This record gives sequence, structure tokens and C-alpha cells, in this order.
Amino acid sequence: MYTRLPWYTEAGRHGHVGVLRLVSEQGEDPEAMVGALCLACSQGHTDAVQLLLSYGVPRDVKVKVDPCLAVSPLACACTSGNAHIAVQLLATHTWPNNMSRTS
Repeated sequence: MYTRLPWYTEAGRHGHVGVLRLVSEQGEDPEAMVGALCLACSQGHTDAVQLLLSYGVPRDVKVKVDPCLAVSPLACACTSGNAHIAVQLLATHTWPNNMSRTS
């Protein structure tokens, strides 16, 4: 069974920067926000991605989406056709071959 993602992960999917900012400012662990980053990357929400990266959300960690599959923010951006997000991640030193940890 895979881990259920926190409620605010949907804020990443929909690009709700205000919700993500509030959660971050309330002291949420950046490690716990990787799911929101993946979803923001997959949906092309540049502002949400930038905000999450600025709060120190790890960009080289994979999120387990089911028992057999884990994805990284970079993979989410690339498989969704969001090249501008992939470039944004690579510009912040996301290395495609350095994604061994799973959140």
C-alpha cells in the first residue's frame, strides 16, 4: 500500500500559491511537500513550482504514487510536456541521475 499524500498536495495540482505559501509559513516540513511539487510540475504551474523550491522542497526526491512506481518532479514535468518547468528545475541544479531517495 502506498502512502496517502497530505491534503495540500491538491493545492500543487491546481497552482494555489496562496495555500502553498500558508502551509509553508505554518512550518510544514519541506520533505512532506514533494507531492505538491510533483503535481505543480505535472500541471505546469510555474509560480507554484518556484514558491515550493524557494521554501526548500527537495527536487531530487521521488514520490511513490503506487507500490510499483515512484516519480520525481522532473519526471512529472517531462512526461506532462511541461518543458518550461523542466528547464526551471534544471536551472535550480536538479540532476536527473541523482534521484535515488523516495519520499
